[in-house]
Amino acid sequence: MQIIAEHKLIEFAQTISQEFVEATSHPEAAAQWLIDLLNLLAGIVNRNEDLSRVVVTGAEHQQLLAVLEDLIWGVGQDEDHPLSDTMALVGLLIKAYEDAHFPKLADLYPELAKKIKAELANEGSNRKTSTVERTETDLAPAVFFSVGFILSEAGKIEETICAYDLALRLKSDYAEAYNNRGAAKKALGQYKAAIADFDKTIHLNPNLAEPYTNRGTAMLELGEYKKAIADHDKAIALKPDYVVTYINRGTAKYVLDKCEEARADFQTALELAKRFGEAALKVDLEQWIQNLSGME
Repeated sequence: MQIIAEHKLIEFAQTISQEFVEATSHPEAAAQWLIDLLNLLAGIVNRNEDLSRVVVTGAEHQQLLAVLEDLIWGVGQDEDHPLSDTMALVGLLIKAYEDAHFPKLADLYPELAKKIKAELANEGSNRKTSTVERTETDLAPAVFFSVGFILSEAGKIEETICAYDLALRLKSDYAEAYNNRGAAKKALGQYKAAIADFDKTIHLNPNLAEPYTNRGTAMLELGEYKKAIADHDKAIALKPDYVVTYINRGTAKYVLDKCEEARADFQTALELAKRFGEAALKVDLEQWIQNLSGME
């Protein structure tokens, strides 16, 4: 299963039990924390169609405050952390509630508010560059993508699909999210639905190797061996160092009685496995190649 990672997510997924939930040392508990967060954010998104005017309830505000406390502990000021966007989004949602329900500085202290406003305006005029503020609409798709990726690494496939559904609802041209959702569906054996997602990914970005590999694998599972080979050909042309791509293409060729071509693919996969230090895979490939040689 080839999924696309963003914001150093792979490294984060390897330490999912230690990074973002205080006093939690079990991956299952960490995954549950993310599922609870996903459900909380999903409820807010489902009630606010485009997030242009967000409504947050009092109960959600209290939950968001607790989430923010966890995120501050786990993320801090690390802008490269995979949940940094999540912390920013939670902060914006909290602000949306408090702006609507809490007294404003201008109402309580009008003279002080005027002074601060003037100082900020002066500071802004002295800056050579300005930063563009990110909104809930900007952040939410990336947040759901990140949550989906981490949940997939934790084996929570149905929740993974839910997260990618939300990302795509908010950003319909999110190619990477289509690919990863398709990979999750493929993991559940939903091959035709997965292929539809890979088709969409390729339509949006034909230069990604992962959807070709994924679609080719699904074709292999469906017995569409010629289509599987064609997809893996495209994947290899885009990224020639995917070990799994050569194994899958070799398998399809073997089924079609192209034993010599299959052995060549397995041999290439073996060389890549050696290069990347995949010891267990190396042993398996050597055995497969030996078996093919014995059958010729």
